[in-house]
Amino acid sequence: MLTPQARLLPRETLEDVFNAVTAGQARYGVIPIENTLAGTIHRSYDLLFEHDLKIIGETISRIQHALIAAPGVTLDQVRKALSHPVALAQCEHFYRRPPADS
Repeated sequence: MLTPQARLLPRETLEDVFNAVTAGQARYGVIPIENTLAGTIHRSYDLLFEHDLKIIGETISRIQHALIAAPGVTLDQVRKALSHPVALAQCEHFYRRPPADS
């Protein structure tokens, strides 16, 4: 498994992670498989099926999000949040609840 001395090689896409491992540029790849809030990451399963790679370990990570706005902006003034679709899905319950003042 990974040690504190492991050299990390970030990649932009899941496909890039699989290609790096398949090409021997990386010994292991770390990808999301499932998210308790957003569900299964189907593309990860597709890529596992397409490549001759195996799952050898698992880790569970707690994810915390922050909604960032310009100084002085209050939550009730926010009209739009931009982020990665999975991050937005993870925060869906937060966005759908009525404002505290309602």
